[in-house]
Amino acid sequence: MIHPTQGDIGRQVIYRERGTHAGRKVEHGVLTSFTERCAFVCYSGLTSAATDFADLEWRSMTKEELRTEGEAMCAEILAAVAPVVDGRRTPIVLDAMAGAMLAAVMAGCSTKDDMKLVLRRFAARVTTLAENL
Repeated sequence: MIHPTQGDIGRQVIYRERGTHAGRKVEHGVLTSFTERCAFVCYSGLTSAATDFADLEWRSMTKEELRTEGEAMCAEILAAVAPVVDGRRTPIVLDAMAGAMLAAVMAGCSTKDDMKLVLRRFAARVTTLAENL
């Protein structure tokens, strides 16, 4: 069972159908919102389904999943902040973003939101550095 807060929006969850039968349903999704009675989870597609809190648990991310997620976020941030010189990203920014990804994983981030926060803080520093090139 989960007990979500506003800070949990965007976290990954696992839905486990109630019961003990061998074919019970298990799905992965993302918490999109909640009320005091249920959670809304996006399992696939663009819509969310109302789901009982008792049927959900938080999904812990492995280091490999954190690394993959970090790489995707780095690419997104890089596209937004890295200056382009002669059609290529400047090497100093590429190195800095690779460092941000490593720092996020090594900082022991346990959720996507934790990692985003680390990367956003680092991106702000990288932006300042890039502006002073």
